[in-house]
Parts: sequence; C-alpha cells; structure tokens
Amino acid sequence: MLEEQMREFALLQLKLRQEHKPEHIRNETLHAGSLMYFYCELCGWLSDVLPESFLSRPRHICSECQLLKDKGWLEHPLGWLEPALYDVAKQTTLEHGYDYTDPRTGETTKAKE
Repeated sequence: MLEEQMREFALLQLKLRQEHKPEHIRNETLHAGSLMYFYCELCGWLSDVLPESFLSRPRHICSECQLLKDKGWLEHPLGWLEPALYDVAKQTTLEHGYDYTDPRTGETTKAKE
C-alpha cells in the first residue's frame, strides 16, 4: 500500500515537472567556453551541466526521472503513461534542436535545422 502511494506521488510530481518546465538555455546562443546545459527527455528539467569541452556523455534523464525508471514506475498498469512520456521526450528533444532516437524502436527522428 505504501509503495503504491509513493508511486502515485512520484508520478504526480513528474506530471507537475512536465507542466511547469523551466525556460531552457539554448547552448548554441552561449559564448565560447560557456557551460553546456542538458535537459531531461522525460520532464524537461535540467539533467546535466558540463563544460563546453565535455568528454563524458551528458545525462539525458534527470535524477528524479531516473529513479522512476529504475523502480519501473513509468509503466502504468493501463499502458498509457509510458508511451505518453516517450512522446513528451521526443517533442522536448526535437524542440531543442536535437535528433531523437526512440529507445523502443531505435527509429531516429531528425531535428529541423
């Protein structure tokens, strides 16, 4: 029972993050040498900040969404939640000028230039 309440609360928090996304910093508008900002593919909040010369792969899922994913809470019993999150991830990624690869199918959608 407690686990189900925690899951419902966490999914509500995810929904609120999706509905109230912060304004994104567009990396291409920053000066050379600036930090690079990366946003969560699921909720749109900041997931990583790296120096311009970063060598490691940036996180594309924030720690809050990663926890939901690790616990398996993104899969709704009725099957509607996870596909909706992938749609949000695709939209958010493409809006910010990045190609999106659907992890379920491997299909890549190119960002408009």
